[in-house]
Order: sequence, then C-alpha cells, then structure tokens
Amino acid sequence: MTGRVTDVVPIYLALPPREIAYVKFVFESYEGVAVVRTLDRHAAHVVVLVAPDFEAGARRRPLAGRGGGVRGDGAARRVRR
Repeated sequence: MTGRVTDVVPIYLALPPREIAYVKFVFESYEGVAVVRTLDRHAAHVVVLVAPDFEAGARRRPLAGRGGGVRGDGAARRVRR
C-alpha cells in the first residue's frame, strides 16, 4: 500500500505529561470521532487521529476551560510533523 492515508486527519499535540490520559479519555469518549495515540510519553507528544467529518470540532479545543489539557494559554501546543 502506498500513498497518503485520507480516512483520518492527524492532529499533533504536545501536552503536559500528566494530561495524556485525560486527553485520550475525552476524545475517545466520543465514539467514532477520534483515536489518540501517544508518540512519545516522555516528551508528551500525542497524535489525535480524527475522522474527517469531525475535524472542525476536534480543532475547536474541546478541552478548553478544564484547567489542564488542551488550552488556549499554551499548555498544549500543536506539533508540526
């Protein structure tokens, strides 16, 4: 198999290490929306594999306001790949 995978949209994030499990729980609790995979647990880099139909919602920071996780204040930042 060659070519680019188009059935998911990867969103790369860097988080505080203690927030990995929470972020994974929140995204995966919405069944069929996204799956979270840890790329580097020491650096706390994760990829959120989002179904294309749900990309806009996933990028709206669903964890904002929790006091941790993906926030607008830089606690989590997008990682360029």
